[in-house]
Order: sequence, then structure tokens, then C-alpha cells
Amino acid sequence: QFLFLTKIKKPQDYLLELISNIKQLETGKELYLLGTKCLKEKNINKAKSLFLESYSRGYEQAGAELINLYSSNPQTTYLETLARQLIPAANFMLGCQYLEKQKYILGIINLKLAAARGNMQAVEKIADIFYNQYAVELLNGRLDKQKVAVMIKLYEVLDQKSPEEKFKLRIGLLLYRIEDYEHAYDLLKNIDDCEAQYLCGK
Repeated sequence: QFLFLTKIKKPQDYLLELISNIKQLETGKELYLLGTKCLKEKNINKAKSLFLESYSRGYEQAGAELINLYSSNPQTTYLETLARQLIPAANFMLGCQYLEKQKYILGIINLKLAAARGNMQAVEKIADIFYNQYAVELLNGRLDKQKVAVMIKLYEVLDQKSPEEKFKLRIGLLLYRIEDYEHAYDLLKNIDDCEAQYLCGK
């Protein structure tokens, strides 16, 4: 009955009242709605538990509620719990915290987990970390073409998702370094940047 009612338009309060009377909750959505009811009643710990179980059953909206709860009361141990559930935003935030604490490996691992599940902030963070490392290596006369190829792919993904001049600039500069001059020129020629204009002979 509940699943049928969720497919037709019923007042949210009615659905919440109905869900509280179901003895055995089976789906992620059912658990999520009961968690929402607990949240309204200020039963925060119960809501957290229900949202975690809901997310583990594939209801991704519960992950957003868990992140909101963390943001209203930030606790590292709770964030680690969310990251273990592979909630992308949690992995991203925990990864950034690890980097700030100079725990590079743990930071990158969490960023990669977030990126693998589609978190674009994590993709950009990883790309920027690699780019900064590449800039230092370039000053020391080293060029890892495999790493350059990875960075190009990352920035291309970002640019396809949300086009920005920064992404195009970096793709163009990287292409230039691996001697793909034609494609580099096409990207750099209209970008208002000193290095881009210099490489294009302007």
C-alpha cells in the first residue's frame, strides 16, 4: 500500500504518518521517509541511523540528508562513518581534511573514491593537485607524459560537465607540453592569458 501511495500525490505529512505505522520497513525510500519524520520530531540520532540504512539500500537522497546533518554539527568521527558508506560528498570533505593535516595518501584515496562516484569537486581537486606537482616537476626539467595524459582527461571531464576557461587553458598548456601543437593552439588562441598568448605567438 505504501509504495502505491508514494506514486500518487498524497500530502507529505500523511505519508510520514503512514510510514510510522509500518512494522517492517523494506525499501530505502521507506527508511528515508521515517528518518524524515524522526528529524521533524528532533530525534536526530534515530534519523541518522535510518538515513544510513536507507543509503546502504541504494536511496541516494538519504546521503544528502546525512551531509546536511554533518554540516549542522561537524564531527570528524561522524564524517568518517559517512565516508565508509561511500557517500561522495563525505569522501570529498574527509579527503580535504586529510590533505590539510598533511595525510596525503589518505586524502588522495578519499578524493579518488568521491571522484569515482561522480563528485566533480573531487575530480577538480585531484586534477589541481596533479597540475601543481607537474608545474614543480617541469621547473626541474622532468615531464611525465603519462601523468600529463591523465590530467588532460580529468580537465576534459570537468570542462564537459561545466565549461570554464581555467579548464581549457590547462588542457591547452598540457597539450602544448606533449607537442600536440595544433589542438593546443585551437584551445589557447582565444584565451586571455599571458602564457597562452605567448605560446600562440601573439
